[in-house]
This record gives sequence, structure tokens and C-alpha cells, in this order.
Amino acid sequence: SWGDTRDPPRLVGAPAALELILQPMNKWNSREAWRKGMVDEVVPVENLLARAVEIALGAKPKRASRSLWQGVMKFALEGNFVGRYFLNRMTSSKLRAELKGNYPAPPAALKVVMAALTQPAKAVFEMESHAFAKLATTVESQNLVGIQLATQDSKKAPSNAQPHIDVRTVGVLGAGVMGAGIAQAALYSGFKVVLFDKVEAGLERGRKTIAGMFDTLVEKRKMTRAEADAFMANLTTSLKYEALANCDVVIEAIFEDMGVKQAALAELERVIAKPFIFATNTSSLSVTTMAEKARTPGNVGGLHFFNPVHKMKLVEVVAGAQTSNDTIATLKALGAKLNKMAITSADSPGFIVNRILAPYLFESILLMEQGVPLQDIEDAMKRFGMPSGPLALLDEIGLDISSKVIHVLHDALGDRLKAPAILDFIEKSKLLGKKGGKGLYDYDKAGKRLGFSPEIRGAITAQATPKSRSEIQDRLVLAMVNEAARCIEEGVVSDPAQLDLAMAYGTGFPFFRGGVLRYADSQGLRAIVQKLDYLSQVAGDNYKPTDYLRRMAASGATFYA
Repeated sequence: SWGDTRDPPRLVGAPAALELILQPMNKWNSREAWRKGMVDEVVPVENLLARAVEIALGAKPKRASRSLWQGVMKFALEGNFVGRYFLNRMTSSKLRAELKGNYPAPPAALKVVMAALTQPAKAVFEMESHAFAKLATTVESQNLVGIQLATQDSKKAPSNAQPHIDVRTVGVLGAGVMGAGIAQAALYSGFKVVLFDKVEAGLERGRKTIAGMFDTLVEKRKMTRAEADAFMANLTTSLKYEALANCDVVIEAIFEDMGVKQAALAELERVIAKPFIFATNTSSLSVTTMAEKARTPGNVGGLHFFNPVHKMKLVEVVAGAQTSNDTIATLKALGAKLNKMAITSADSPGFIVNRILAPYLFESILLMEQGVPLQDIEDAMKRFGMPSGPLALLDEIGLDISSKVIHVLHDALGDRLKAPAILDFIEKSKLLGKKGGKGLYDYDKAGKRLGFSPEIRGAITAQATPKSRSEIQDRLVLAMVNEAARCIEEGVVSDPAQLDLAMAYGTGFPFFRGGVLRYADSQGLRAIVQKLDYLSQVAGDNYKPTDYLRRMAASGATFYA
């Protein structure tokens, strides 16, 4: 709303206002907003009307008290020229480092916020309106609006279907990293959760992991200890399937083996008499095959979370051949309640994100293997706007998992994703990535990157072959564009905007570029096809443009109208 860069600094102080304005993903909950002075009072929803009447009749709101330290800091940073100068300089420097010139809005907002500390309201409002008018017409703004519209569309269920099961209790099979993360997200969203594991030690580790996540929220003052204890009180852990008898949805995050998952589904059908949804977190197995022996195949679907669950916004809702539209609607509604972006995918190898991300990671390994300096690869993609380089991302995912995904997709999609030779060395050397303390990078005990692994450098036999930043970017980004076009052609996802939304939230593809396919449109599909044809000659047949993309380019079509 108008005045959003003028009023918050006066209410909560410039540093807190800048945090809210410049980092909109870091939202405040009601208690934080009250503590920082953005709202006058916070009351339970059942007391809201009565308390509003009391205040309207003259009662004073119970505003958060300001400490002496807060007053001192406000004067030091806002009440004098020197403080304002250093606040502006420090924030500007941080924005340059983080944004690399890719987002024009935050620097413009900073300028207005700083002006709001000294100039009259009318001047600040005029300054804000001029800045908005200028920013609204930029390509970055149009791309961000496209992401926002796609976000709204992602909430729609197929064929106007409605959730057919009222989800109150969520079961989670497997208390490992993913299972514990899913269970914590469900608890935090107000569900009762039953966490199952076959191994008592694993179950206890899972419970401690969940408790630790809530402890961290308490330490960061995101919630009180009483609230954390209340969330944990809704958790039941068990070694027996019978404890899951009252679950409305059961999400499995167990060993990636079809027989094991089908056996778990059979056990659930034995103990749960009422209709329930079986949602698999698989990243590589067929949901359709998994449902073949189910009592109600229409109630089996995919709910593919990304690691770490509490940080990754995306969840892929996977429709098997027999998954009902009502089940998809129920899973999308569940995803929304878990504060996730729920994107629907067909049951296809790798679904959306892994399918498109794999060629990107695959090509980064090939570039590394071919002697391109490792830091050049990382820097090129960070300059493009990715949150991290592809080699760091491989380590974050886990080299063992990344290798498995590439092998699975190779089996499904053919030799264009045949594993690079250096992956064999990585597997034999048991390099796991960040979680193992050693991967393409070395890590200290706290998980901080120390530099590229000498073992990896030693395994690269090719002579150093520097490439330009644009060439590296084309090699990696156009591999994603080509695969994304295949996904549209094959019906893995029908809407280009939903594909772009999945890649933005699932991989960090730059929001200001609008997504993989919107980026392709901006470059021109004819130019994209020409570059792919060239790359297919110098870098391999995996770059050969899909016929669908070639036809679109020839006809002058675009992915977006």
C-alpha cells in the first residue's frame, strides 16, 4: 500500500523497517510485529472483537515496551547525520553484494526509507510514487508480477475438484532427515502428527530433530517455550503401524525401494479402516506403479518435498495414472496449510524440478571434467542470479543423491544423461558433499566451505580450459531450457508459468528473470535454437533442440502469449 516506505521507519525504526522492506521473504509473525512496534497489541482471535471494543471505548493498547538500548540505537543510527550516513552506506554495500545489480527495487526503496527519516511526509510520498512508477515498467517488475500471478494459479485444483478428506492427523513414515522435517512442518501448521519408524534409535533421533527445530525457533524468539511445548504435545511416535489408525494422510519418507513402499502401503491399509491418502515423498519411483496394488488407487499420490523441508518453499504434488482429482485437490490444500508452494506434476521420471535441474548439474560436472576452472563455473552462475554455484548445490544436495538421480534419469531418458566419468571416482571415493564434510568442496566441522577439494582437483586430468562467463551460462542454462521444453511437450506440466514457478522456488532460478521458459522467451526462441544447434556440435548431442522447440522457433511462437 502507499506509504509503506515512509511509515514503517517511524513505527519500528529504520533498521527493522529495512529488514521488512528489503527482505520480504522474511515475514514477521504477530508477536514479532508487536514486539517491534508495528502493531499496538496482539490478542487471541477469540478475544479480538471484545478487546477492540474496549480500546474503542478508551482503553489503552498494551504496546510493547522499548528498552533503553533500543532508544540509544535509534538515536545512534537515525537521530544524527553520521548515523544515517553509515546506515545507508552499510545497507547499500550489503545490497550490492547480495543483488549484484539484478533487482532495481531494493536500492530505490532504501533511498526512500532514508529520506523518510528527515523529510516531510508529502515529499516522501511523492518520491515513493515516482520510484514506483519507474519500477513498475521494468522487465524485472513484469517477471516478478508473472511469478506472483503463477503463485495464485498454483492454488487451483484440476477441474475445480475439492478436497475430499478433512485432514486433521498426518502420519509420517520414516524418522530420518526428510521424515523429521515433514513431521515438524505439519506440527508447526497445527496438525496432529504420528511419526513411525521401524528402528527405535532412529525414531528417537527423529523426535530430537523435531524438538531441536522448535528449540531454535524459541531461541530466535519466533515463538515462546509454551507454544513450542504445545506443538510438541501433538506429536506421537511409534514403532507400530497400529498407531497410524486415525491418520487422514500418511506421507512416506522411507527407503527408496518400490517393494518396501508397497509393503508399507499394505500395512497401512490393514490398520486404517477409513478412507485415507497415501502420499509418497519419492524423488525417483513411479507413483502409478506404487498404486497398482492399493485398495483405493485414486487415493495414492506424490508429495515430493525438498531438503531442508523447513526452508524449501516448494512441494511437488504428483498425479499418478489413477490418482483422482479430489486427491490432488486434497494434497494441494495440505501443501498450502504447510506453507508450501504446491505445483502439480505428472508421474514422470524426476517430475519437474529434478528433471530440469539434472541437465544443469550434469553439464556443470562435464565442464569441471573438461578443465573449466571450478571457480569460474560457480561465479558465472551466481552472476546470472542463481543463489549459489552448481558445484556448491551438488554438495548441498549430496553427491550420493545427485549421482543416484542422474543414474535414474539416465535409465529413463537415455544416453543424453549418461553419467560423467568423474562420478565413478566420486562414488568410489565416498565423497558425499557437505553432509560428509568432503565433496567437491572441503568443509569444517560447522559445515562452512573451506575451498575446493584437492581430491577433486587431482581427479581432473584435462588441461585448464577457461571459458567466457556467457559461454558457461549458455552451457548450463540452455540445458535447462531444452529439458523444460521437453516437459511441456510431454505433458509433465501443462502450464509454462507453473513450470517456471517450480524452478524458481525449487532451485532458486532467478525470480527477476521470471523462470526458465520466460527467460527463453526473452532471449528469443530462434536464438535459443541456434545456440543449441551450435552447442550440440561442440558439446554433445544432449544439446540437440527438441523438435517441439524447433517448431515453436520456426513459427515465431513463444511459451507465453
